[in-house]
Amino acid sequence: MRFAIWLCVMGGAMLGAQDDPAAVAHAMYEEIRKLPDVVPEAARDEAFRAMLQRIRQEPKQYRLALGSNLAISAGEVATASGTLQEIADLLVDEMRDAPERASELERRSLAEFALYYHIRVSLDDLLYRAELAKLEDRARTRASADFTLMDMTGKPWHLKDLRGKVVLVNFWATWCAPCQREIADFQAMHDRFADQGLLILAVTSEDAATVKRYQADRPFTFRVLLDPGDMARKQFLVDGIPQSMLYDREGTMVAEIPGPLTKGQLLDTLGRAGLK
Repeated sequence: MRFAIWLCVMGGAMLGAQDDPAAVAHAMYEEIRKLPDVVPEAARDEAFRAMLQRIRQEPKQYRLALGSNLAISAGEVATASGTLQEIADLLVDEMRDAPERASELERRSLAEFALYYHIRVSLDDLLYRAELAKLEDRARTRASADFTLMDMTGKPWHLKDLRGKVVLVNFWATWCAPCQREIADFQAMHDRFADQGLLILAVTSEDAATVKRYQADRPFTFRVLLDPGDMARKQFLVDGIPQSMLYDREGTMVAEIPGPLTKGQLLDTLGRAGLK
């Protein structure tokens, strides 16, 4: 998810501890903000579900804002699809009950769940559909985008010339912690599927010297492409990293994922291009 965590209707929580429900909601907001960093991966889904149950017990005026922030945190750490579905269900319930409380950003968070993570969203809301349409329009732009970039050896790679391969394009950086966590899984997929035609292209705006220093301690063998000036990133409308796009052997974009991927999600994504 590509938005700063916001307080929305929880501004009243800043008025002081004497407003007990608001103070509790603000404390929960702080917990949600820290969840991706403080909860071990093995316990993450349980922690998100526990927080979801706590949110459902809060006063109505805080549920949507808290749920939206939980959605953002969950999207940042590649939470299991079942947990994402439960969070989406909460957002849908709250938007149906009080659509006037829902902001553009909250509707967009829900639309991202629907488009990028294939979460079921049953919401008859004109403004939600408008946000979904915007994302779909951006997806069409990405699907038609192209690049020619040099790898670390100076070899040019033209995306549209790679038909016949299954191509995973990943925008990343050496300083990006979620990007770093993906590298081992990308390498495992490269080792497993390279003979079946998988090509992983990791695109960064950093220079070759920076990448070489990083690889000295964390070696991997899939290709790194250099994107000076972020030209490809801008063309593909990448707002934040990591972000990945998967192309099948016909050169059609079959998946796009904003945020990190777990190994299971990566396998599922590659399956959309026929790799099993």
